[in-house]
Amino acid sequence: MIKELFLRNFRGIKTGKLEDFAQFNILVGPNNSGKSTILESLYLLFSTTRGEVYHDGSFFECLIPEKDLLGYDPLLRLQKKHGIYSWEENPGTFVEGSIKVGIKEKFWDLQRLDKNFERGDEDKIGYAALDYTRKEMESDSKLKEENWLKFIINEEDLSSFPDKGRTGILWFQDFTYEFQGIAVWTAGIDQNPPHNVLFFDALTAMQHIETSFHSRALKSVPGWLHEIREQFGNIFPNTDFQITFTPLKIDSDRNLMKGYIEYREKPGIPVDLLGDGARTMFKFLVFLAAMEDNGLVLWEDPELFQHSETLERSVKGVVDSANEKHLQVFLSTQSLEVLGWFATMVKEGELSSEDVRVYYTDLKDGILISAPYTAEILLNWIKMELDPRKPRKIAGNLIYRVEEGE
Repeated sequence: MIKELFLRNFRGIKTGKLEDFAQFNILVGPNNSGKSTILESLYLLFSTTRGEVYHDGSFFECLIPEKDLLGYDPLLRLQKKHGIYSWEENPGTFVEGSIKVGIKEKFWDLQRLDKNFERGDEDKIGYAALDYTRKEMESDSKLKEENWLKFIINEEDLSSFPDKGRTGILWFQDFTYEFQGIAVWTAGIDQNPPHNVLFFDALTAMQHIETSFHSRALKSVPGWLHEIREQFGNIFPNTDFQITFTPLKIDSDRNLMKGYIEYREKPGIPVDLLGDGARTMFKFLVFLAAMEDNGLVLWEDPELFQHSETLERSVKGVVDSANEKHLQVFLSTQSLEVLGWFATMVKEGELSSEDVRVYYTDLKDGILISAPYTAEILLNWIKMELDPRKPRKIAGNLIYRVEEGE
């Protein structure tokens, strides 16, 4: 499980730290307060699938994200999300099978473990990660001299790093604070990294399903279609339907998969012709059902397009799936009702107070301000009619949701 997160120069966060993560972590706060940046940092950090190596005199085995759970290139996906379709200036240079990256006068070589890079790879790779222990970092002789990590992180930063974790290094300039050129962040973990990651946002809801994902889920995830049908039927109550997927030709070299809902004695309805709420939830459930045990779910704005009753059922469905599969969940939300449903589940004993954390975030000149509180504190705030999204503000709707059963 991820226990803490330290960030330096990633997107709008110059520096920041969040601690004491639980199984369910809810990020609230004003716009431009770092919530999406936190989710995206975790997405990049744990979507890595390939072993690579940095070489600067000593070797660090690193990971470069190639495809995420859904079949997307993680960095390219985030670029698309933010409307970036090309690098204005590529900081990587192809040199005889390796890629030289860095800023100012400090450069290092990125090399593969198994084969050389090919020309053109420098235009695709802007990020890598490494697993480490702090003891290894502090004892490595190169760290005491000149090392790429030493160049990025000062002694004070390193001393605040978790004992065990995964560190990401990014040199895609547009995603670094004030375009400085290098970002670094690390997540502390208590055991092993998540086995896979689901990052679901508005962009994902609008896209069709990759053929590679559909094929893998159908062949390797037992009961995948059954679980989608069961969850969808619970959220939009109806059991008399089937789910199918058909190929959707994009061009001569590429197909995507299109989902259909087939009700008894009625024509199949393309999922993308359903209402926005049903379409969004269907696609989320398609991916959630494919999650392996000990995975990580990152869900941006779960309230998107959802009616209050649908939102309640979807939150409870995610909690049930997370408990069954031992998933860790991070949500960013602007919704009082999301907070209310989690508080209600704690109050009614469906969730332990220790399993829920709420983080109020804000940014001041790039410094991430994070105020974490437990579910017990959340319940006390609600009883005091305070709004966790806006400290010292009244939250009448939230107190109604939690106390209506009394």
